[in-house]
Amino acid sequence: MTITSKNNLYNSCWAGSRSAKFRRRSERSFLLGTSSETIRALHEPQAYQGADMTQSEKLPYIPAELQNVQACYIELYDQLPVGYLSLDHKGLILAANLTASLLLRITKEAFIGRPLSDFVIPEDQDACALYFRQLLGGGEWRTFEPRLLRKDGAKIWVRLDAGVVRDKASGAISLCTVINDITELKHSEEQLRNGLIRLQAIIDTAVNGIITIDHRGIIRVFNKAAETMLGVSAQEIIGHSINKLMGLSQSFDGCFPSPTEKPKPFRIQREFSVRRKDGASLLLSVGIGDFHEGNERYYTGILRDITEHKQAEQALQDSEERLALVLDASGEGLWDWDIIGNKTHHNDKWYELLGLDKNIPTYTQPSFFITLLQEDDRKDVLRKLRLALRTGERFHSEHRLRRADGSYIWVQENGIVVKRDAKGKPVRMVGSFVDITERKHYEQQQREYHSQYERLLKLEIVNQTVAAIAHDLNQPLSAAASYADAAHCLFQAGNKQPEKLVYALEQSTEQIRRAGQFVHQLFGFLRTGETVTAPLSLNHIVRKVVAVLKEDGRIQQFTVKLSLEKNLPKVQANTLQLEKVLINLLCNGVESMHAIGLTAGSLMVTVCAISTSEAQVCIRDCGQGLDAEAAKRIFEPFYSTKSHGLGMGLAISRALVEAQGGRLWFQADDNPGAAFYLTVPFASTRPL
Repeated sequence: MTITSKNNLYNSCWAGSRSAKFRRRSERSFLLGTSSETIRALHEPQAYQGADMTQSEKLPYIPAELQNVQACYIELYDQLPVGYLSLDHKGLILAANLTASLLLRITKEAFIGRPLSDFVIPEDQDACALYFRQLLGGGEWRTFEPRLLRKDGAKIWVRLDAGVVRDKASGAISLCTVINDITELKHSEEQLRNGLIRLQAIIDTAVNGIITIDHRGIIRVFNKAAETMLGVSAQEIIGHSINKLMGLSQSFDGCFPSPTEKPKPFRIQREFSVRRKDGASLLLSVGIGDFHEGNERYYTGILRDITEHKQAEQALQDSEERLALVLDASGEGLWDWDIIGNKTHHNDKWYELLGLDKNIPTYTQPSFFITLLQEDDRKDVLRKLRLALRTGERFHSEHRLRRADGSYIWVQENGIVVKRDAKGKPVRMVGSFVDITERKHYEQQQREYHSQYERLLKLEIVNQTVAAIAHDLNQPLSAAASYADAAHCLFQAGNKQPEKLVYALEQSTEQIRRAGQFVHQLFGFLRTGETVTAPLSLNHIVRKVVAVLKEDGRIQQFTVKLSLEKNLPKVQANTLQLEKVLINLLCNGVESMHAIGLTAGSLMVTVCAISTSEAQVCIRDCGQGLDAEAAKRIFEPFYSTKSHGLGMGLAISRALVEAQGGRLWFQADDNPGAAFYLTVPFASTRPL
């Protein structure tokens, strides 16, 4: 047979079919369509080449055509596009074609006599053994897909199509096995499976719900996000109508094209109101697109729960409406300055406060605002505005703006830059102003009233000061006059005791000197406006004040107990002012005890050092004390707990003490009466 005739025969057997299924059927038909003798001849061509001359002698009698067919079959057997093995009933390989040897990378001779299980990987051998047992038991062609181990160690996937062949003459059983390399197919299937797994993972882990339905609205895919969103499981809903089970208030009917329409790309974005399984309502934003699988058309929807978003939008709208109402009720004029566009937007209240017509375009120019500023305020307002634009600080100013009728109103204006470009330059500023004209008028009235009050207060202080000066001068001058009268009487009576006359004259001289010293210090204070201080003995001042009050008769009904720290360093103070403060505090204590009807009692005066830098005097009485309100206000000018008092004594006393670097305060405790404390600094720091 020529090569051309062989190729034609091969093409007629194999090339006519493109499908693997048809090819396998052709392979089986070709192999099973031959006689057992021919099969044996194909598997064992060497049987015709042996030393048995009897058979060789018969060969010339075989028709020439049969020899050509045999040669064709032998060549086809090796050139089959699939591997072919013949096995006996024990699974030993009897013959193999060239394709099988190339598949496993061994020679055909290396196959002979070896069990097929030698080439099956260990993991698949049990299944392979079961496969061949089922073949021998049933006799039908069966398919199995094991993994085989090639000579180079590589594993390949193969598909075995095997059937049982019985020799009618001898009854021998053999297995015809067709081997197809399906490694690439398995790799493709593995990649496809992995791709499907990844796709399923993406679908299951997607934040948005994913639902796929067919053209009838029957649910085919329902991911976990959709389960959570709608409160139903995929098992419950897949295979059911989406309208029926989800209770859509807007049916899918009419949302999709008819199945009979000519296919074309389909994309829609809609909002659906749905009910969850628990009865709660949701608003979903659904984007839907279509795809085809064969002749079937499907629709996939991406669901996003926008319930909270819509609620937030509604809340924002409500908030903006409330804000608009509040701003209208507040009476504030609002402005929004587009710096890049050089335009300013105003609300109706802004125009109303300035009496302007909002329909005039020039009023929206930022330069128009400058023309409204009162000339005296313009420079300061523009300076503050430029500072806010440059630094981002809040713009705050109180100034005057001219109304349409030419009058001016006072406004309090606030603004802030709310947007800047990439380079930090301001592009938008917003602000507001409120009419404060009435407040400014009221403040002006308050300043006038305060000025009048200050004049009255100064007049009263002058009166009190003159009275105090008169009192302080009257004491020594009265005492001097008394001593002078006594001396005059003694002199006229011809008193034979000159020491009494001398004492009276000395005391009169001392009191006159005291009055002169007071006048000298007073003039010195008035000239310099400062308190003149000098080192002095605090214990001596206390004893002197108590003696003066006793001599005046102001405390003769009461006992004054003194507790004076020995060796106390000198303090830096003004003698006259410190005496005045101590006299005022002691007289207040006496008056407090008189107020509750006491005709006898005691005043306690304690002097001690409280630190290395100052000494303290405490004056405690047994009077009525002070309530919480009086204790809070006792040092306020013109506040008094006495019906006839002016309320200036303690205020002046505190001012005098503080002018000397000390302090004066009231301290409440559990003891009866009231206790006042004052401190004065030491002339030099006391050593520890």
